[in-house]
Amino acid sequence: MESKQIEEIRRIAREETRREYNRLKEKELCKKERDTQEILKQYRNVVFHVKEITVSDAEKFRETIKAAGIGDHFVDDLECANVNTRIMLRNINKAIEEIRQRRISEGRQQEYRAFQLYYIEGLTYENVKIRLEDETGEQLGKVTVKRWCDKALKELSVLLWGI
Repeated sequence: MESKQIEEIRRIAREETRREYNRLKEKELCKKERDTQEILKQYRNVVFHVKEITVSDAEKFRETIKAAGIGDHFVDDLECANVNTRIMLRNINKAIEEIRQRRISEGRQQEYRAFQLYYIEGLTYENVKIRLEDETGEQLGKVTVKRWCDKALKELSVLLWGI
């Protein structure tokens, strides 16, 4: 084989390797964004869990299952899950607050408001659009709210999981 042919094969191999690396990196970013989106879909349920499941509830539950002859390890697992949930919720809230502060400092409060209404309050994109138009008197494009929410979601994903 001539050196030109060998160099051409190397160039093609480098390009293919680079393309595959970028494809895998993009796939990983998409997975992180999907994970973040799934967490946000459950956000209100998690907040309820943290507010409503208290230590006294755990103690009452422990007494109930002891009476039923079930071991303490079950309650210990539940308490551990509760602590992990509280830690994750605290991290999510810090990241959401960071996004809010960034939007405020950049004069883009409406973008954060869209994110808040959609993910935190659970409104549909259409209802968020209507609410924002009512609040500001401005007309928004059909996909503006979705675009704002997607950008905030990507940012939140990096804040939670890193790059």
